[in-house]
Amino acid sequence: MKQFAPLMLGLAAMACTPPAPAVDAQAPAAKSVAETLGLMVGALEEHPSATDGQPSEFKVRVLFANDGSGWKSLDLGCSDMPCLQQAPSKYPTEVNWTIAQAGAAKGNVTGIVEVEWPLYADIGTQYVSEETPAPKVGEPTLDFAGDDGKPVQRPLVAVSQPNFADPDGWAPADLAPEALAAARAEFRARFVDVQNCASPEENTPKPVTYTEQDVGMFAGWTSSKGWSLISAILDGYRCDGPMGGTAYAAQTFAISPDGVAVHLGEGLQLLDAGDYDKDGKSELVFHVSRYNEGGYELRHNDFAGHALFVFSYH
Repeated sequence: MKQFAPLMLGLAAMACTPPAPAVDAQAPAAKSVAETLGLMVGALEEHPSATDGQPSEFKVRVLFANDGSGWKSLDLGCSDMPCLQQAPSKYPTEVNWTIAQAGAAKGNVTGIVEVEWPLYADIGTQYVSEETPAPKVGEPTLDFAGDDGKPVQRPLVAVSQPNFADPDGWAPADLAPEALAAARAEFRARFVDVQNCASPEENTPKPVTYTEQDVGMFAGWTSSKGWSLISAILDGYRCDGPMGGTAYAAQTFAISPDGVAVHLGEGLQLLDAGDYDKDGKSELVFHVSRYNEGGYELRHNDFAGHALFVFSYH
Protein backbone atom coordinates (compact mmCIF):
# COMPACT_ATOMS: atom_id res chain seq x y z
CA MET A 1 0.00 0.00 0.00
CA LYS A 2 2.89 2.35 0.61
CA GLN A 3 3.62 2.73 -3.07
CA PHE A 4 0.12 4.22 -3.63
CA ALA A 5 0.20 6.77 -0.79
CA PRO A 6 1.53 9.73 -2.83
CA LEU A 7 -1.11 9.21 -5.49
CA MET A 8 -3.90 8.99 -2.95
CA LEU A 9 -2.68 12.12 -1.14
CA GLY A 10 -2.53 13.93 -4.44
CA LEU A 11 -6.08 12.94 -5.28
CA ALA A 12 -7.24 14.04 -1.83
CA ALA A 13 -5.55 17.44 -2.27
CA MET A 14 -7.21 17.89 -5.64
CA ALA A 15 -10.57 17.04 -4.13
CA CYS A 16 -10.11 19.67 -1.39
CA THR A 17 -8.83 22.44 -3.65
CA PRO A 18 -11.65 24.76 -4.78
CA PRO A 19 -11.86 25.32 -8.51
CA ALA A 20 -10.30 28.52 -9.86
CA PRO A 21 -12.88 31.24 -10.49
CA ALA A 22 -13.97 31.50 -14.07
CA VAL A 23 -12.54 34.45 -15.99
CA ASP A 24 -15.24 36.62 -17.54
CA ALA A 25 -13.83 37.67 -20.89
CA GLN A 26 -16.62 40.26 -21.14
CA ALA A 27 -15.88 41.95 -17.79
CA PRO A 28 -15.19 45.65 -18.36
CA ALA A 29 -11.75 46.97 -17.53
CA ALA A 30 -11.43 49.57 -14.80
CA LYS A 31 -12.11 53.02 -16.17
CA SER A 32 -9.33 55.54 -16.37
CA VAL A 33 -9.64 58.90 -14.66
CA ALA A 34 -10.32 60.53 -18.04
CA GLU A 35 -13.13 58.07 -18.83
CA THR A 36 -14.67 58.65 -15.40
CA LEU A 37 -14.63 62.41 -15.79
CA GLY A 38 -16.12 62.38 -19.28
CA LEU A 39 -15.93 65.59 -21.30
CA MET A 40 -13.29 67.98 -19.99
CA VAL A 41 -12.53 71.66 -20.46
CA GLY A 42 -9.18 73.20 -19.61
CA ALA A 43 -7.02 76.18 -20.47
CA LEU A 44 -3.77 76.31 -22.43
CA GLU A 45 -1.49 78.64 -20.45
CA GLU A 46 1.97 80.13 -20.85
CA HIS A 47 4.09 79.69 -17.71
CA PRO A 48 7.15 81.98 -17.60
CA SER A 49 10.38 80.42 -16.34
CA ALA A 50 11.46 81.27 -12.81
CA THR A 51 14.98 81.70 -14.21
CA ASP A 52 15.67 84.88 -16.16
CA GLY A 53 16.58 84.28 -19.76
CA GLN A 54 15.04 80.82 -19.91
CA PRO A 55 12.08 80.14 -22.23
CA SER A 56 8.60 79.81 -20.83
CA GLU A 57 6.55 76.59 -20.93
CA PHE A 58 3.05 75.95 -22.18
CA LYS A 59 0.80 73.82 -20.01
CA VAL A 60 -2.85 72.78 -20.05
CA ARG A 61 -4.68 73.20 -16.77
CA VAL A 62 -7.54 70.68 -16.42
CA LEU A 63 -10.48 72.67 -15.04
CA PHE A 64 -13.99 71.34 -15.53
CA ALA A 65 -15.73 68.08 -16.43
CA ASN A 66 -19.16 66.94 -17.53
CA ASP A 67 -19.98 63.24 -17.26
CA GLY A 68 -23.51 63.79 -18.53
CA SER A 69 -24.89 64.96 -15.19
CA GLY A 70 -23.78 68.59 -15.52
CA TRP A 71 -20.66 70.70 -15.19
CA LYS A 72 -18.44 70.39 -12.15
CA SER A 73 -15.14 71.94 -11.11
CA LEU A 74 -12.05 69.74 -10.77
CA ASP A 75 -10.66 72.05 -8.11
CA LEU A 76 -9.62 69.80 -5.21
CA GLY A 77 -9.39 72.71 -2.78
CA CYS A 78 -5.95 71.61 -1.54
CA SER A 79 -4.71 73.59 1.45
CA ASP A 80 -1.92 71.31 2.69
CA MET A 81 1.03 69.42 1.22
CA PRO A 82 -0.40 65.87 1.60
CA CYS A 83 -3.37 66.89 -0.57
CA LEU A 84 -1.07 68.52 -3.12
CA GLN A 85 1.18 65.45 -3.26
CA GLN A 86 -1.74 63.10 -3.90
CA ALA A 87 -3.51 65.43 -6.34
CA PRO A 88 -1.87 64.23 -9.62
CA SER A 89 -3.56 60.84 -9.24
CA LYS A 90 -6.97 62.58 -9.33
CA TYR A 91 -6.37 63.99 -12.81
CA PRO A 92 -6.16 62.25 -16.20
CA THR A 93 -2.72 60.95 -17.15
CA GLU A 94 -2.88 62.10 -20.76
CA VAL A 95 -5.42 64.03 -22.83
CA ASN A 96 -5.52 64.97 -26.50
CA TRP A 97 -6.91 68.49 -26.46
CA THR A 98 -8.53 70.64 -29.13
CA ILE A 99 -7.52 74.27 -28.64
CA ALA A 100 -10.21 76.74 -29.64
CA GLN A 101 -11.08 80.40 -29.73
CA ALA A 102 -13.99 82.38 -31.12
CA GLY A 103 -15.78 79.31 -32.48
CA ALA A 104 -12.77 77.96 -34.38
CA ALA A 105 -10.12 75.32 -33.74
CA LYS A 106 -6.61 76.71 -33.35
CA GLY A 107 -4.78 73.41 -33.11
CA ASN A 108 -4.31 70.28 -31.02
CA VAL A 109 -1.95 69.47 -28.18
CA THR A 110 -1.30 66.45 -26.00
CA GLY A 111 -1.26 67.21 -22.29
CA ILE A 112 0.54 64.83 -19.93
CA VAL A 113 0.03 65.14 -16.18
CA GLU A 114 3.08 66.25 -14.22
CA VAL A 115 4.59 63.89 -11.64
CA GLU A 116 4.26 66.46 -8.90
CA TRP A 117 3.08 70.00 -8.34
CA PRO A 118 5.46 71.94 -6.07
CA LEU A 119 3.07 74.88 -5.71
CA TYR A 120 -0.66 75.27 -5.15
CA ALA A 121 -0.66 77.44 -8.28
CA ASP A 122 0.49 74.40 -10.31
CA ILE A 123 -2.48 72.21 -9.47
CA GLY A 124 -4.27 70.62 -12.41
CA THR A 125 -1.50 71.36 -14.93
CA GLN A 126 -0.24 69.06 -17.65
CA TYR A 127 2.92 69.70 -19.63
CA VAL A 128 2.47 69.90 -23.39
CA SER A 129 4.22 67.25 -25.46
CA GLU A 130 6.97 68.66 -27.67
CA GLU A 131 5.42 66.75 -30.57
CA THR A 132 2.43 69.10 -30.50
CA PRO A 133 3.57 72.76 -30.30
CA ALA A 134 1.14 75.07 -28.54
CA PRO A 135 -0.86 77.44 -30.75
CA LYS A 136 -0.76 81.15 -29.94
CA VAL A 137 -3.17 84.01 -30.52
CA GLY A 138 -1.86 87.58 -30.46
CA GLU A 139 1.19 88.88 -28.62
CA PRO A 140 2.16 88.51 -24.94
CA THR A 141 0.53 91.09 -22.66
CA LEU A 142 -0.05 91.73 -18.96
CA ASP A 143 -3.80 91.10 -19.36
CA PHE A 144 -3.49 87.54 -18.05
CA ALA A 145 -0.24 87.83 -16.12
CA GLY A 146 0.11 85.74 -13.00
CA ASP A 147 1.57 86.66 -9.66
CA ASP A 148 5.01 87.39 -11.13
CA GLY A 149 3.61 90.09 -13.42
CA LYS A 150 5.38 88.90 -16.59
CA PRO A 151 3.66 89.30 -20.00
CA VAL A 152 2.15 86.06 -21.27
CA GLN A 153 0.15 84.79 -24.20
CA ARG A 154 -3.60 84.85 -23.90
CA PRO A 155 -4.89 81.57 -22.38
CA LEU A 156 -6.93 79.51 -24.83
CA VAL A 157 -9.76 77.12 -24.05
CA ALA A 158 -8.89 73.42 -24.36
CA VAL A 159 -11.61 70.80 -24.93
CA SER A 160 -11.17 67.03 -24.72
CA GLN A 161 -13.61 66.63 -27.62
CA PRO A 162 -13.68 68.84 -30.73
CA ASN A 163 -16.68 70.88 -29.53
CA PHE A 164 -15.98 74.56 -30.06
CA ALA A 165 -18.84 76.09 -32.08
CA ASP A 166 -20.47 79.15 -30.48
CA PRO A 167 -24.19 78.98 -31.33
CA ASP A 168 -24.90 82.03 -29.15
CA GLY A 169 -22.59 84.18 -31.25
CA TRP A 170 -20.68 86.07 -28.54
CA ALA A 171 -18.58 88.97 -29.82
CA PRO A 172 -17.03 92.21 -28.49
CA ALA A 173 -19.41 95.13 -28.92
CA ASP A 174 -20.37 98.58 -27.72
CA LEU A 175 -23.40 98.10 -25.49
CA ALA A 176 -26.70 99.89 -25.91
CA PRO A 177 -27.36 102.78 -23.47
CA GLU A 178 -30.12 100.74 -21.80
CA ALA A 179 -27.70 97.90 -21.00
CA LEU A 180 -25.10 100.30 -19.63
CA ALA A 181 -27.70 101.99 -17.44
CA ALA A 182 -28.86 98.64 -16.05
CA ALA A 183 -25.27 97.64 -15.19
CA ARG A 184 -24.54 100.98 -13.54
CA ALA A 185 -27.71 100.79 -11.48
CA GLU A 186 -26.81 97.28 -10.28
CA PHE A 187 -23.30 98.43 -9.47
CA ARG A 188 -24.71 101.27 -7.35
CA ALA A 189 -27.08 98.88 -5.60
CA ARG A 190 -24.21 96.55 -4.66
CA PHE A 191 -21.81 99.27 -3.56
CA VAL A 192 -23.83 101.72 -1.52
CA ASP A 193 -21.24 102.54 1.14
CA VAL A 194 -17.89 103.27 -0.49
CA GLN A 195 -14.70 104.37 1.24
CA ASN A 196 -11.42 105.78 -0.03
CA CYS A 197 -8.23 107.35 1.30
CA ALA A 198 -6.72 110.75 0.69
CA SER A 199 -3.41 109.11 -0.21
CA PRO A 200 -1.53 105.81 0.29
CA GLU A 201 0.60 107.52 2.94
CA GLU A 202 -2.42 108.74 4.90
CA ASN A 203 -4.18 105.35 4.34
CA THR A 204 -7.28 106.12 6.39
CA PRO A 205 -10.45 104.96 4.62
CA LYS A 206 -13.31 107.44 4.83
CA PRO A 207 -16.82 107.45 3.27
CA VAL A 208 -17.04 109.00 -0.18
CA THR A 209 -19.94 109.72 -2.49
CA TYR A 210 -20.13 108.94 -6.19
CA THR A 211 -22.68 108.98 -8.99
CA GLU A 212 -23.49 106.39 -11.61
CA GLN A 213 -21.56 108.46 -14.14
CA ASP A 214 -18.40 107.97 -12.06
CA VAL A 215 -18.58 104.23 -12.76
CA GLY A 216 -16.27 103.33 -15.63
CA MET A 217 -17.54 100.72 -18.08
CA PHE A 218 -15.34 98.53 -20.27
CA ALA A 219 -15.02 95.15 -22.02
CA GLY A 220 -18.48 94.93 -23.56
CA TRP A 221 -19.77 91.75 -25.23
CA THR A 222 -23.10 90.82 -26.78
CA SER A 223 -24.66 87.57 -27.98
CA SER A 224 -26.98 86.87 -30.87
CA LYS A 225 -29.64 85.88 -28.32
CA GLY A 226 -29.79 89.32 -26.72
CA TRP A 227 -27.50 88.87 -23.71
CA SER A 228 -24.76 91.36 -22.87
CA LEU A 229 -21.65 91.38 -20.70
CA ILE A 230 -19.93 94.42 -19.23
CA SER A 231 -17.26 95.09 -16.61
CA ALA A 232 -17.44 98.16 -14.39
CA ILE A 233 -15.07 99.83 -11.95
CA LEU A 234 -14.82 102.93 -9.82
CA ASP A 235 -11.51 104.65 -10.57
CA GLY A 236 -9.25 106.52 -8.17
CA TYR A 237 -8.38 104.04 -5.41
CA ARG A 238 -5.89 105.77 -3.12
CA CYS A 239 -5.53 103.42 -0.14
CA ASP A 240 -2.42 101.33 0.49
CA GLY A 241 -3.59 97.74 0.24
CA PRO A 242 -5.65 95.28 -1.82
CA MET A 243 -8.78 96.69 -3.41
CA GLY A 244 -10.57 93.33 -3.57
CA GLY A 245 -14.15 93.33 -2.38
CA THR A 246 -14.56 97.03 -3.07
CA ALA A 247 -16.06 99.17 -5.81
CA TYR A 248 -12.48 99.84 -7.00
CA ALA A 249 -12.03 96.26 -8.21
CA ALA A 250 -13.47 95.33 -11.61
CA GLN A 251 -16.97 93.84 -11.37
CA THR A 252 -18.62 91.94 -14.23
CA PHE A 253 -22.34 91.96 -15.00
CA ALA A 254 -24.56 90.03 -17.40
CA ILE A 255 -27.59 91.85 -18.79
CA SER A 256 -30.50 89.68 -19.89
CA PRO A 257 -32.48 90.29 -23.10
CA ASP A 258 -35.20 91.95 -21.01
CA GLY A 259 -32.72 94.37 -19.42
CA VAL A 260 -32.07 92.79 -16.00
CA ALA A 261 -28.45 93.09 -14.80
CA VAL A 262 -26.92 90.19 -12.84
CA HIS A 263 -23.66 90.53 -10.92
CA LEU A 264 -21.31 87.69 -11.93
CA GLY A 265 -18.32 88.49 -9.77
CA GLU A 266 -15.05 90.32 -9.31
CA GLY A 267 -11.88 90.03 -11.36
CA LEU A 268 -13.45 88.20 -14.30
CA GLN A 269 -12.31 88.46 -17.90
CA LEU A 270 -14.12 86.58 -20.65
CA LEU A 271 -11.81 84.12 -22.39
CA ASP A 272 -14.16 82.47 -24.82
CA ALA A 273 -17.61 81.02 -25.48
CA GLY A 274 -18.47 77.67 -27.01
CA ASP A 275 -20.96 74.83 -26.86
CA TYR A 276 -18.47 72.47 -25.23
CA ASP A 277 -21.08 69.87 -24.20
CA LYS A 278 -23.12 70.16 -27.45
CA ASP A 279 -26.42 70.96 -25.74
CA GLY A 280 -27.23 73.74 -28.19
CA LYS A 281 -26.19 76.59 -25.84
CA SER A 282 -22.82 78.24 -25.41
CA GLU A 283 -20.86 77.95 -22.18
CA LEU A 284 -18.65 80.89 -21.22
CA VAL A 285 -15.18 80.53 -19.67
CA PHE A 286 -13.83 83.47 -17.64
CA HIS A 287 -10.29 84.04 -16.45
CA VAL A 288 -10.18 84.88 -12.71
CA SER A 289 -7.62 87.36 -11.41
CA ARG A 290 -7.90 88.57 -7.81
CA TYR A 291 -5.51 89.36 -4.98
CA ASN A 292 -3.38 86.23 -4.42
CA GLU A 293 -5.86 84.22 -6.47
CA GLY A 294 -6.03 83.01 -10.02
CA GLY A 295 -8.27 80.57 -11.84
CA TYR A 296 -11.25 80.17 -14.12
CA GLU A 297 -15.03 80.17 -13.96
CA LEU A 298 -17.43 78.41 -16.33
CA ARG A 299 -20.93 79.82 -16.74
CA HIS A 300 -23.77 77.92 -18.42
CA ASN A 301 -27.54 77.81 -18.77
CA ASP A 302 -27.87 81.57 -19.38
CA PHE A 303 -25.55 82.34 -16.43
CA ALA A 304 -27.74 80.42 -13.96
CA GLY A 305 -25.16 77.64 -13.55
CA HIS A 306 -21.47 77.99 -12.83
CA ALA A 307 -18.36 76.05 -11.81
CA LEU A 308 -15.31 77.69 -10.23
CA PHE A 309 -11.67 76.58 -10.23
CA VAL A 310 -9.32 78.84 -8.22
CA PHE A 311 -5.84 78.56 -6.72
CA SER A 312 -3.64 80.73 -4.54
CA TYR A 313 -0.19 81.97 -5.52
CA HIS A 314 1.26 81.86 -2.01
